[in-house]
Amino acid sequence: MPGLLRDIGDDDPLDRPRAGGLWIGGDFFANAAAKFWQGLLDELTEFFPNCSLIELSAPSVGRLEPDLLFPERALQRQLDDLQFADPTLALADALAELNLMGPPSPVQARLFEGRETILSRTMPPESLDAETFSYLLAWQFQWAGIPATRWNELQLSGIVQGKAPDRERMYRMTFSLAGRPLSEGLIARSFSLVPRVTTATPASVGGERNRL
Repeated sequence: MPGLLRDIGDDDPLDRPRAGGLWIGGDFFANAAAKFWQGLLDELTEFFPNCSLIELSAPSVGRLEPDLLFPERALQRQLDDLQFADPTLALADALAELNLMGPPSPVQARLFEGRETILSRTMPPESLDAETFSYLLAWQFQWAGIPATRWNELQLSGIVQGKAPDRERMYRMTFSLAGRPLSEGLIARSFSLVPRVTTATPASVGGERNRL
């Protein structure tokens, strides 16, 4: 997923491999979360090889819940509920909520080499905003084996390891999350990730089961 941390130039090759998914804990994940994190680490490896840590931060509304893992299921439940609601009132409530909340907040990214900031950038909203950020955090916590009962703690840390069979690469993501309550139910979340990408041996690539 090139272009997350830099502007794509005319000299960028069109045939650069795209993120295809990761084996994590014996399961293969080809969902948007796996492809995002894989693509982000690929971009760091290729264009920011000296980056020792990336920090993503944004204010978000509400709690982090397991429903975030499969947003299409939550959407289906909402659609099912609408079958029994007055459509005029439901539309009015939805518009009122949108006007109150406004569009999702942007996500800020900072890259560090040691203590030095080497890049500060607003992530492109078509790739990442505050709502998508919550979804991506939920998958990091799920992969790291953190119980959902702890997802809303203000301090969290974990490690996620994945393998990319199509590129013989191993990905290690050591992360920490710091949360700070703001006004009106907003929480400022800062996610720090130490990226590491290494070459996988053929015997270490692959898995046992298939999944999202």
